[in-house]
Amino acid sequence: MRKLLMIGLSLVLSLGAFGGSALAEDENDDEIPDHRHFLLIHADIDAGVVEGFQHCTELAGGQVLPNEVHHDLVHFGTAGEALSNAGHLVLPGDPPFPYGKTCEDVQAFIDANEGIDLP
Repeated sequence: MRKLLMIGLSLVLSLGAFGGSALAEDENDDEIPDHRHFLLIHADIDAGVVEGFQHCTELAGGQVLPNEVHHDLVHFGTAGEALSNAGHLVLPGDPPFPYGKTCEDVQAFIDANEGIDLP
């Protein structure tokens, strides 16, 4: 459990350290509203569908992260790639994303929809 907390804390601290003006603004940042994030530990992904996970953590204490702070780094950059290679996934929450606002919402969405299709 401590290791999971350290991973989440490291990610959140990385977002703050490398965020803001240090990151180039993504072309789509204006189109995607700021949103909260979930870190799915040991995500079970089969053929591009998230079928489950071992543990879920609400990043940044469930608070919304501005796009300019995280978007390139976590979703598409080095951190996202490292997490993916380790079998984890950062999933966006809040509308327009339908997964909900809590880890319980994410699990309920997976159960009701037989998984989450990844882009």
